Amino acid sequence: MFRVRPLLMGLALLAGAVALPAAPAAAAAGTVLLAGDRWFGGTGVPVCNPKWTRCGGQAPVGSAGQCVELAQRFYQAKGWHKGIFPNVAGAIDIYTNAARSGMTRQAQGSITTVVPGDMLVLSGGGTKLADGRLAGHVAVVDSITANADGSRTLNTINQNAKVVRQTARWHAGTIDSFWATHKVAGIVHDPDNRNTGTGAGGSAGYPDVVNGGGTRLTGPNSYLDVSSIGQVYAWNGTYHGGEPAGNTGITDVAVAPNGRGYWMTDSVGHVYAYPGGNPYFGGSPKGFTGRIVSIAARPDGAGYWLMSEAGQVYSYPAGNTYYGGSPAGYSGRFVAMEATTTGRGYWLLTSAGQVYAYGDAQWRGNATGFQRAITGMSRTPGNGYVLVSVTGQVYAFGDAKHLGNVPGIAGDASDISYALPGMNPGYLIVSRTGAHYAFGSAPFLGNPTGYTGQF
Repeated sequence: MFRVRPLLMGLALLAGAVALPAAPAAAAAGTVLLAGDRWFGGTGVPVCNPKWTRCGGQAPVGSAGQCVELAQRFYQAKGWHKGIFPNVAGAIDIYTNAARSGMTRQAQGSITTVVPGDMLVLSGGGTKLADGRLAGHVAVVDSITANADGSRTLNTINQNAKVVRQTARWHAGTIDSFWATHKVAGIVHDPDNRNTGTGAGGSAGYPDVVNGGGTRLTGPNSYLDVSSIGQVYAWNGTYHGGEPAGNTGITDVAVAPNGRGYWMTDSVGHVYAYPGGNPYFGGSPKGFTGRIVSIAARPDGAGYWLMSEAGQVYSYPAGNTYYGGSPAGYSGRFVAMEATTTGRGYWLLTSAGQVYAYGDAQWRGNATGFQRAITGMSRTPGNGYVLVSVTGQVYAFGDAKHLGNVPGIAGDASDISYALPGMNPGYLIVSRTGAHYAFGSAPFLGNPTGYTGQF
């Protein structure tokens, strides 16, 4: 068993690779967030907060506290490059102008070699340069971990970010972005960096995750399972109906408040409301890509959202607020959607473990280091969420508690449901074959039989 440290959303990432004027004598030294002997085999450089004149006794190489400054100071300390990178106004220019610095670059999608000390450059972000371009971000690769499925995890060091240590998954020439506001541009390598590495990050991609309705905790001693043809198993709860005629394959279920019932959606976005008194707000959206894979209900039961596997979001009824969707630069396919406890926002999840936050939803982190794909998501009663991979690995973020993984799961894990308000921390995992695994306060009440399809 292992625990995953929750991550927090990165700050606006200023590049600013211009030299600072001489600092006043009274200026304070920066706060060291990570000592140099704590990374790159004990030979890194200190990482400090954004405003400082000396970082762990070191003078800045460029604009103090910025992401580009860390890369420049680290490269100077290693003897790979002296001073400021030329023609770099923002982090993205490290990639664009790599040749002017005597370095080589590899573009996203064609990254065949990454070694410790390389720079991972991302475009986008929220900071604009003087010419109107977005500054992007740069991270230094600290180490590389091989995963059992053939992919690699890049462990990176970041300055001017709330989380200094960030991880990213490298597979089949592609590196997944670890921030929703950034895309990976590519890898930059200095030939004076003599580290060696393996190529392409392995061939592992993301399988097409096609599951049924999954599972939902409905109380401290009850839960609901829904198969891919809409069979409903209400364990210690109320059965309101199921197996809707003409469905194209049930892909998700959302529970209405106060035991009022539930809604199912199928792969083309038909919505089925149970029982008859539970309102139907609409469905069957037009123009989406792929399948409709998720439904998320407002906590007050006054509406819901549908999501496609391309991250397109559709809001019902017509007055229900749309907070955003269809993000660019994601990997894999979208597999799950969760509304916040207020109903004024939601999270979208990809099979690559990337989380996109809209409205009042707060981004708490992405999953990396998993095997094959991420398949399910559930919010906490507070301000966090849990993710589960097809092999039963659980990732906890925000105020979510990591209580264990599923060893030797019977079939792929398909869904996870976190404890409800008033319950102690816990979560319930279900496999595609209906096997349940309960952690913490989540109950185990039995596994369904006689079903068709998968959960």
